[in-house]
Amino acid sequence: MAAVPAFDRLTAMAVDLTGVAVAVVTLADEHRARLLSARGMPPTFSPDEVPVGDSFCQFVVARGAEWIVDDVEAEPLLRDLPTTKELEAASWAGFPVRGPDGEVVGSLCLVDRANRRWTPEHITLLRHIAEAASSEIALRLALWEAAEARGLAEAHARESDAHASAARRETRRAQQRAEEAADLARTLQESLLPTSMPRTPGLDLGSRYRAGAGGSEVLGDFYDVFPIPSGWGLVLGDVCGKGVTAARTTALARSTVRALGHAEEDPQAVLGALNEVLVEWFGDRRSFVTAVYATLRPRGDGFVATVASAGHPAGFVLGRAGMVTALQDGGRVLGLLPEAKVAVESVDLAPGDSLVLFTDGVTESRRQSDRVQFDEDGVATALRSLAADSSADSVAEAVSAAALRHAEGLVQDDTAVLVARALAGTCAGDRPLEVAQHS
Repeated sequence: MAAVPAFDRLTAMAVDLTGVAVAVVTLADEHRARLLSARGMPPTFSPDEVPVGDSFCQFVVARGAEWIVDDVEAEPLLRDLPTTKELEAASWAGFPVRGPDGEVVGSLCLVDRANRRWTPEHITLLRHIAEAASSEIALRLALWEAAEARGLAEAHARESDAHASAARRETRRAQQRAEEAADLARTLQESLLPTSMPRTPGLDLGSRYRAGAGGSEVLGDFYDVFPIPSGWGLVLGDVCGKGVTAARTTALARSTVRALGHAEEDPQAVLGALNEVLVEWFGDRRSFVTAVYATLRPRGDGFVATVASAGHPAGFVLGRAGMVTALQDGGRVLGLLPEAKVAVESVDLAPGDSLVLFTDGVTESRRQSDRVQFDEDGVATALRSLAADSSADSVAEAVSAAALRHAEGLVQDDTAVLVARALAGTCAGDRPLEVAQHS
């Protein structure tokens, strides 16, 4: 089977995290279902594609939504399918894989050979893996369009003098398509950031993201906030490089941390597992990520924050009385070596205290005149200037704006700031968790 290596890691992750027998990523049209990756298939199953009417994928594409089946024998649509017999499927779960426009173009399908009840934790994990597959497909399409446009531009540039005028027109069109492809890639990268903060009882959340002066180039800053079994997970990181490769790594890192955070309570272990995924994913094509991942668990009237950093600024705690405390930096960038090195620190957030995280685009902002960096001292100064009752959104804006002013309005790198403030007068441990929909 001619699987696509970029998707092999996703099917391997699905099998490893859930214990299913078979995991498949499939791309479908009205006639065929093409297998991009398959893990756990029996040796007798060899084709790269099957008629779409024989595949599990057809049901996810037709519904446009996930379908979870604990007992295949009790579902007539699945029971008599040729693929069911060939895979000896007893239970099944399918999740949509979407293209750049949001349409369902394929699926992530999981098969087990014994009846099983799909747990909410496993369903959440598999949704995130399907999201990563969607991002990979969308980014591949963007890369293909950009390469095609560049090829057209180069071909037309070599046209003879007799066709020079027509060639120039076509070159301009090709260059425009290349720019549109770059815009698409940029949009895809920005789609990996939350469009809004979730509702977090006991916490006030704020964030700021500003694209660097590179304009349409895709850089690699990302952040996310998501529920974990015992509270909330916050991740913020920076991917090496720019362009479609950086956006692809961003998608992988964000989806992996989300998936692992639902199953693993230890932030150090989450970043360690992300390191393993990155090393395996890229192999000899080394790319690396710096990241800070924090868990916030209710305790008393506040939270206990456990902050793990890997080659990334660990951030600050802004106390309710205005005191600014630097957290412990350390660790090693992820994705370069098989074993991760992660620094960990736990702090209490009483009502009114804020955890402030940021990317190195903030600290490395430079003045144009003398190239002096904003640095972490600049962040601390900006925090000390704030009123004691500043909201999380105000704190994020103050840090982001101070870095921009320091750079005289020209920050080269993307900058991201994420702030979580424990709310005064809220007994965090007695409030249920609610989650708003966000990307």
